[in-house]
Amino acid sequence: GARDDHRALRMTLLVLSDEDVGRLLTMPECIDAMSDVLAALSRGELFQPLRFVVRPPDTAALLGLRPARRAGEAPAFALKESVIAPSNPARGLDTHMGGVLLHDGETGELVAMMNASPITEIRTAAVSAVATRALARPGAGRGALPGSVAQARGHVHASRAQRAAPRCTLGSRRGE
Repeated sequence: GARDDHRALRMTLLVLSDEDVGRLLTMPECIDAMSDVLAALSRGELFQPLRFVVRPPDTAALLGLRPARRAGEAPAFALKESVIAPSNPARGLDTHMGGVLLHDGETGELVAMMNASPITEIRTAAVSAVATRALARPGAGRGALPGSVAQARGHVHASRAQRAAPRCTLGSRRGE
């Protein structure tokens, strides 16, 4: 019946590892993609409300939810969810742990799941690179970056990909 036909059309769920994300989402391509995304956002082609934060009373950890929808030829819904666990560094873990879910924009079917950490590292730095490209003085030879862990690492890669600042100074509260 119709129910069986629908199951036959169901897509395969793509699950990407950290290594897959790093291989498939290169910094130069992500910088170009973020430039396109920011322009589409300013044109109203993307819907991205402010993040929603869940703060349970019995823990220092919190859950952040960031939904988005893209319209157009390939509509999609996406959700980035992150648990921020302040005690994680003592365990040797990042404070931010989460995932990204991608859904077909017409049917709602889940089509991909990815660990958010490598995406966040690359995407956040790529957005900064777009801003640097637009705002940096031509010929700037040095940049300063706050932080020293994953975000700083991503920003150094983005800066090198843009050749915006051949030398980068990192600042850290912990001296790392």
